[in-house]
Amino acid sequence: MAINMNNVGNRSNLHVEQKQQKQEQLTRANEQAPNKPAASKDSVSLTPQAQALNSLKKQSSEPAVNRERVETLKKAILNGEYKIDADKLAKNMTEFEAKFGQSFGV
Repeated sequence: MAINMNNVGNRSNLHVEQKQQKQEQLTRANEQAPNKPAASKDSVSLTPQAQALNSLKKQSSEPAVNRERVETLKKAILNGEYKIDADKLAKNMTEFEAKFGQSFGV
């Protein structure tokens, strides 16, 4: 069986030439392509409602959790001593709703 050694070198050269041609085509395409604008940066904006909630949170002068008060209330509930003042609760809810509505311009 005879092996043709004449084309062995040609095949590897062909592969190299094909790579070079592809690279040249890409380079030409990049040079001819119009300049693309710079990529835009991501941005975030808060809705007016989120801004209002954030301002209400900042206005609050009380700490987020009064642990001493929580413990006192737990004990009162467990002992059956905690009584709800419906009038006071309704008044506080109404005031909260009014303040919340004002922050949204309602």
